[in-house]
Amino acid sequence: SGHRRSRSCFQLVQPRLPATMRSLVRPGPIDEGCWTLFAEHAAAASKLRQLLPLLLDAVAVREPGIKDIKVKILPASS
Repeated sequence: SGHRRSRSCFQLVQPRLPATMRSLVRPGPIDEGCWTLFAEHAAAASKLRQLLPLLLDAVAVREPGIKDIKVKILPASS
């Protein structure tokens, strides 16, 4: 399923995330070669965007169909 595929991609990129960021990032949907990652807040999203080339390399090994990663900020939970 798409959800399982997203989680397996997330397992590939987690070791490349700084330890302080791992709890701030969530896997999102994979849609037509683009995978979305959700960040808890703007600062985490900004740092995540800097890491995208590294993360894309990690994912491409096992998921060559993913050509891009988008970063979105999770809506604040009230």
